[in-house]
Amino acid sequence: MATAIVSDLHLGTLGCSDLVRDPGICVTLLEELSGADRVVLLGDVLELRDRPAGEIIELASPFLELLGTAVGDGEVIFVPGNHDHRLAEALLDRHQLGRPAQLGLEHRFEPTTELALRIAERLRPASFSLAYPGLYAREDVWVTHGHYLDCHMRIPTIECLSAAATMRMVGAIPDPAIPEDYERAIGPIYGFSWGFAQARGPDRIGRQARPTAAAWRRLSDNRSPIRSRLLGTVAFPLAAHGLGRALGRRFDTDISVENISRAGLEAIREALGRLGVDSEYVVYGHTHRPGPLPADNPGDWRLPNGTRIYGTGCWTYTPGLCGPNARQSKFWPGVVTWVGDEGPPVRQELLHDHSREELAAAVLRTADAGRRAEASLVAS
Repeated sequence: MATAIVSDLHLGTLGCSDLVRDPGICVTLLEELSGADRVVLLGDVLELRDRPAGEIIELASPFLELLGTAVGDGEVIFVPGNHDHRLAEALLDRHQLGRPAQLGLEHRFEPTTELALRIAERLRPASFSLAYPGLYAREDVWVTHGHYLDCHMRIPTIECLSAAATMRMVGAIPDPAIPEDYERAIGPIYGFSWGFAQARGPDRIGRQARPTAAAWRRLSDNRSPIRSRLLGTVAFPLAAHGLGRALGRRFDTDISVENISRAGLEAIREALGRLGVDSEYVVYGHTHRPGPLPADNPGDWRLPNGTRIYGTGCWTYTPGLCGPNARQSKFWPGVVTWVGDEGPPVRQELLHDHSREELAAAVLRTADAGRRAEASLVAS
């Protein structure tokens, strides 16, 4: 069975950085996925933290409908991440009622909520189901979005700060740990994010980019060297140190691309180790970092027990993280990870022939199309 894994599409993001909403890039991805017997959508497929759910489904529908046609009588499995964690709530609600009594590494379940049923409808004729917190794509391959790593990440993103604040109240993640330990730390955060989006909170604060992305752009703004130097060498370290003391955590003040990459990999290794994952291979998303890349140290992508780790990358364009071109970037988008009947996962890089200018142009086209659609609604 040929399984294609795609992560971090972020369909419907306010910043229009979700590249798959551009028709040309969408075709590129769908042509690749048409050869799959099964497609695993490995979390953060829907940007349910930016807009109300109905609006997100509307924006995601063109892709979902085309994906269903491309897969045909095959299977689509959705493994929720932090941005679409709402889709895991049906399982988590049953767990709170004792079915299942304890969360394992894989729970498969059918769509029952209105949100999941709408996704299933858009994906016809492909069959649709969900799995959480991960899925065994093969007996020796466990795949998960990877958002549990936020509980161990040392870069002070909004997600990591929020997890640290929650753990300050409910307790740290034990070692060894089970999925419930992580859900206690992250569940309140995701519940607030969902409710804020349904109340059109992002719209009410001016449709700004998420705070982490905005801070990254500000700290890496070469057009204002004095301001950036002051923020990077004085204000940001002081703020990170103060927050760390208040939350009982030590955060890194180095937010270089290299350190973000290193910290994310260390954090997923920590989470997998505490969960006792012993599969031969693990595939994860969340950090938008594909890997291992040719220049990476292979040892950094292994657990002490020998488990080999693979990153799926993403399908969003983030200028601050992308290098000048695909060869010089650790965060270049456009990756599909394939799992066959045997052997290690294989990465296919579909957008490495695109320039930064072409990716930025795709974002602008999506934004322009959105503005035209909004204007048309207002006029009618």
